[in-house]
Amino acid sequence: MTTNVLILETFADRYADELAGHFADVSLHPARTVNDIAIALETVDVLVAFGIAIDNGFLQSMPRLRWIQSLATGVDHFLRCPALRAETVLTSARGIHGPAMRETVAYLMLTMSHDTPRLVRQQAQHRWDRGKPWPLLARKTAVLVGTGISGSAVGQLLQAFGLRVIGVSRTPRAEQGFD
Repeated sequence: MTTNVLILETFADRYADELAGHFADVSLHPARTVNDIAIALETVDVLVAFGIAIDNGFLQSMPRLRWIQSLATGVDHFLRCPALRAETVLTSARGIHGPAMRETVAYLMLTMSHDTPRLVRQQAQHRWDRGKPWPLLARKTAVLVGTGISGSAVGQLLQAFGLRVIGVSRTPRAEQGFD
């Protein structure tokens, strides 16, 4: 019996290409949106999706579904569906966003603190204004709402920049990256 994998995501073709190189024995069915699905839902064994477009009726239409791989950290969209059967394995992408969030936060904080738009304008004007002091993030305080994997990754980077980092969470606990 062939394992049918439905990949429902804007970049489904990229995921399918990558998976095809590792799992030649599965049948991959990429779809950018629910309107692009070209497989009978009742034959789907595995669903790979973010979950935002998933509702109870969608899950009900997949009686063979054995595994859902959420492309997001959270799986709330799936858990809210009464049709999610107890025997269906539900996994998430928890943990993959830390490095991307860390780099995005560093980029944006440095861009703002150094007034990069002004520097770009000056460069276009072939001008270098040395009159403004170069601001540092060091010895400042950052407050991060959320102390999970992404928050911890960002916190560790900010500490490396010399910031004092305060973490806010509904579930207080000691985490790396927070003072």
